[in-house]
Amino acid sequence: MTRPEEFRVLDPSAAPLHGRDDVRPTVYAPDRLLIRGLPGAGRDAVMAEVNRLLAPQGWRARPPGRDDPDEELLDRLTPELREVAERLWVSVVDLEVDDAERAGDAIDAFALMQHLRAVPRVGKQVSLDHLVMICAPGWRAHPYWGTHPYWGTHPYWGTHPYWGTHPYWGTHGGGSNPAAEYAVPGRGGRMPVQWVGPDPASRRKEVRRRPVVAVPDTGLGPHPWFEDKDDVRRGVTFLGRPIGGVDADSSATSRPELVYDPNGLLLHCAGHGTFIAGIIRQTCPEAVILPVPVVDGDGTVHEHELYRALLLLLLRHIEGQIRGGAEDQVIDVLSLSLGYYHETPEDARTSSFLRALLDEYGRRGVLVVAAAGNDATTLPMLPAAFAAPEQPGERDRLPVVSVGALNPPGRTTAFFSNTGRWVSCQRVGVGMVSTMPTSFNGSAQRSIETKGLDGVVRGTLDPDDYSGGFATWSGTSFAAPAVAGALAAHLVAASDVGDVSPAAMLTRGWSALRTELRWRRP
Repeated sequence: MTRPEEFRVLDPSAAPLHGRDDVRPTVYAPDRLLIRGLPGAGRDAVMAEVNRLLAPQGWRARPPGRDDPDEELLDRLTPELREVAERLWVSVVDLEVDDAERAGDAIDAFALMQHLRAVPRVGKQVSLDHLVMICAPGWRAHPYWGTHPYWGTHPYWGTHPYWGTHPYWGTHGGGSNPAAEYAVPGRGGRMPVQWVGPDPASRRKEVRRRPVVAVPDTGLGPHPWFEDKDDVRRGVTFLGRPIGGVDADSSATSRPELVYDPNGLLLHCAGHGTFIAGIIRQTCPEAVILPVPVVDGDGTVHEHELYRALLLLLLRHIEGQIRGGAEDQVIDVLSLSLGYYHETPEDARTSSFLRALLDEYGRRGVLVVAAAGNDATTLPMLPAAFAAPEQPGERDRLPVVSVGALNPPGRTTAFFSNTGRWVSCQRVGVGMVSTMPTSFNGSAQRSIETKGLDGVVRGTLDPDDYSGGFATWSGTSFAAPAVAGALAAHLVAASDVGDVSPAAMLTRGWSALRTELRWRRP
């Protein structure tokens, strides 16, 4: 689980900008950088240039002080996979003092990045390690986030230019701000409900190959809809290495700290991945869910951890396309309901590490769908903003699809939803009903429970007892998988769905975009 003290908030009004006037707020790790290149020659060559530029400032970069577990994996890659890894691999390096006189100075990766970006050939090979957050409302209305003396006043959450002073997040949970309503149970916020219909699998069609939808998120918890191993691919690995970390949605008893705070209250994003999986199940019951646990119940993940999981998932996908009879490794749709704000968004939209990675997904025939974010802003949130229409299209690459949220029944934009030219489409994302882990039951209590004179025990709703398996929730997080599921449903009808070559998947992907979103291939 990420800790606030591991990150720093970039306030452009107080940061050293070296002549730039386009810097935006972001959250990043102050003591490390991401460097393009494989461990060894590729990374070391860039790191040598980095250290040459940092030396006059009294700092240096070095590989983490532990054996790199990736070197053994990289040695096992086939030539084709190695070529992809050489283009896309990103390594983490630590920053440390290289001048005894500066031993007491605080390390600031952003300040050092300004020196590196002055040399474009070096600046394009390095990046901050950003904090990536889930796109679901709920920070200020929750008793943990909204009024807790730690989060409510902490310099990260309490004063962040987005979260602390934004009219949505800064006054969330009270006052006259209309967006605050969405995080209140009963008005769009997470709360238990009852599902009375059948499992969507009851209307499933027989297909030659079921489309696979990958969901990098909090994982997938226990639920009757996902008990069949043919419906879910858990514990995904590549060359024997697990992709992702601890499955937070399945950790209510084995790792409760990933789900509950010390008071036993559910963390604000617990169950997020399970909820998304249920939306995909409803929109495309034929889909196979591939949960990739990368986010804890607090809703945050280090950028390098997310990137590494997505890269390994891509290599696994490409290997499945290469090997005959390995279609089970191929994914058709990647559903992303998380993101971050880059400090120089215009640069990131064209040349960031994550952009290059998702472009490769598109070239390999994978449809990528990303939530637009819930900050009621037009500022570009990545990776959704990679869908910006001003970027030139490529005939042989499926573009990223970014999704904003509508209020039901679909006539108005949700007050919290990000908007802008970079948002591809909108879908209803408010008051959604979907699955929650049946193991979740937090410490919040019903307002009253009593045994009447007639012997009947009556009570009000328990606000965090999800043992019934269903909830209602709101956010662009849930509008995005509705689109992902619709695209997967279109693939079901394709006569060549068993052909997983990049060319065939590209053709099917463009057909889905044309049908569902009315997009034309360049």
